[in-house]
Amino acid sequence: MRLLWLVLWMSSAPSWADAPVDEAVKPVAAAAVPGLIDGQQATFRIPVSPQAKWAWNLGTPGSREYAWLVEVLTPNGRRRFGVQVWHERGAVPTQGTLLELLATGEVGVWPTGDDEAEPMEGLEVSAMVQENAVVISVSHAETFQALFSSRPGQYTVVTTRGHSPRPDQRFSREQTQAFRLIYRD
Repeated sequence: MRLLWLVLWMSSAPSWADAPVDEAVKPVAAAAVPGLIDGQQATFRIPVSPQAKWAWNLGTPGSREYAWLVEVLTPNGRRRFGVQVWHERGAVPTQGTLLELLATGEVGVWPTGDDEAEPMEGLEVSAMVQENAVVISVSHAETFQALFSSRPGQYTVVTTRGHSPRPDQRFSREQTQAFRLIYRD
């Protein structure tokens, strides 16, 4: 029975998810984060810890409280895409599900280093909750071309979780981890 389970696990486990590209980056989660380009569709699954309730609008107004972003190097520079949740000025502390939290977020593509700006015009991504993960997808043709035309070999997951405890700190601590990007043509 144990051998059958191992065979089933090995046949379903992606071989590319076993090791990060850069060992020096901080781990995002214990589980590997799969990223896959399949034709003109890119999908990134970012694991999150299971919890019944999430809380937001607890930190400094104007600060980013949560983010689930993917970063790639494009011919026009690094781009981050995914979802960010900001503590809006005047917003009251709120609790809810991960899906409700994501619904308050801003989904888009940003030049790296300018996450506070408005998302780039004409580029579209989607973010949704699947089991214990935030799934970031790119299927919009113009966005796919802008992000993956040069076939980057790796991507970095950037996550922020929780509010900033100090008024002088705009962002909660970011965690990053790089992974190989797999293309299925």
